[in-house]
Amino acid sequence: WGKILLLVLLIGSLATLSFLVAGILRLRQVTHHATLIQRGKIRIYSLQVPDLAFSFFNHIYLSTADRNETDLRQIVAHETAHIHFHHSWDILLACVLQILFWWNPFVWLWKRSLCEVHEFQADDFALNNGSDTQQYITLMLNLNGLNVEYPEFANGFCNSLTKKRLTMITQNRSKWARYRVLWSLPLIGALMLCFSFTGQTEAP
Repeated sequence: WGKILLLVLLIGSLATLSFLVAGILRLRQVTHHATLIQRGKIRIYSLQVPDLAFSFFNHIYLSTADRNETDLRQIVAHETAHIHFHHSWDILLACVLQILFWWNPFVWLWKRSLCEVHEFQADDFALNNGSDTQQYITLMLNLNGLNVEYPEFANGFCNSLTKKRLTMITQNRSKWARYRVLWSLPLIGALMLCFSFTGQTEAP
């Protein structure tokens, strides 16, 4: 039974890893077909795919067609926040934990909460740097629900579009910036639970 359990864990980890690898390959393909429109510390790529906007490390990918200057400026501000707060490192950490502990639902829930906090921070950054609240919400609603695919490790402009996020935008935004470190608490709890399960399994 121990070998069977180990085999199941290994298969699950390899399957989860395959999704990450597929996302990396998809990102390379997107970059290959994109047009670099801004060089420097932050590189911006124009995409042919409509209504797509996301970032990964210091690279921003967005569709420039059929978007006015105001929309593009707000999207860039949002994605710049993800770069400024190093959110890509957080997401990669979450992906590694999913590969190792794919069987633990707390890891998946933590990643979802982490992405939500990332969006709170990015919205707060964009709105505190000149974005109009009503125009920003309108842009989010126009892009939400479109059939577009982000790499799972990327920070998409309309990821985690929830009622809570819209409420945060229209009400007190500043409090979310003070709570950005709280995302680590679910991780600590999940890891403690993982080790406790391991200890119980190995106990005679």
